[in-house]
Amino acid sequence: MANEEFPFSNNYDFLNSCRKYDTIILVLSSVISILVPLIQTYYASSAILINLLNFLNILFLILYYVINTSTEIFIYPATAIKRRQGLIDNSFGSKLLDKPLNGYFSNDNIPYGAYKLAVNCFENCFFTYNIARTQTLKIVIKNTVCLIVFLLCAYFGFQNNVIAVPLIQFLTSSIFLKELIYQLNFTSKLRNLYERFLLFFSQKEKQQDIAHPIFLMLDYETILAYNKSPLSDKEWERLEEPLSQQWEDIKKRYEIND
Repeated sequence: MANEEFPFSNNYDFLNSCRKYDTIILVLSSVISILVPLIQTYYASSAILINLLNFLNILFLILYYVINTSTEIFIYPATAIKRRQGLIDNSFGSKLLDKPLNGYFSNDNIPYGAYKLAVNCFENCFFTYNIARTQTLKIVIKNTVCLIVFLLCAYFGFQNNVIAVPLIQFLTSSIFLKELIYQLNFTSKLRNLYERFLLFFSQKEKQQDIAHPIFLMLDYETILAYNKSPLSDKEWERLEEPLSQQWEDIKKRYEIND
């Protein structure tokens, strides 16, 4: 995976951009929801500003729905298809993509076939699991802070607090709680699949096995299909070199190149 110039790079760039703007729009809508009651309380005469903010809030909510729905229903599946086509091309020598997938996998010396499919998918699982695992702590910390703020609002009461209700709505929105749930589920399933890959490659007759590589690949693709917590590009750039070295060590231990 050392070379990031592959046929579906533009697809992933577009997908990441959509998800980024999706998050920004949701945050802006939440901020407006907090500002409006404050302005109504302390600047009641600013009717024009309040109407403008309410209009922007509705507009942002509509944009969020459109972008989020389009991203998860259309853009992400289309991008995943390109990635799977690259996996099949590299594993079996087919030409599903219009360009070769050079440098994405580090297993070019392995002959085409089901065994190479297993190795490529194992490499994908290894990198995905380790990057997701490093993100988990950050997501837990972020959600813990949000939970503390939520509990403080509940403790001190919000009957007379003009910003408490919109603040709680913001803290309990999908940008926080659902992200944590998806992340923990994603990491747990990847860990289980990673251990199954280790078990498969510890067997002596693994190169003659056709059924298990296909089954492991399908499980990996299913885990990705239901994941709503995208991997961080920054974590990937930070971990690429050490993980690549660890992957080479794993291949030596399990005699994957032999």
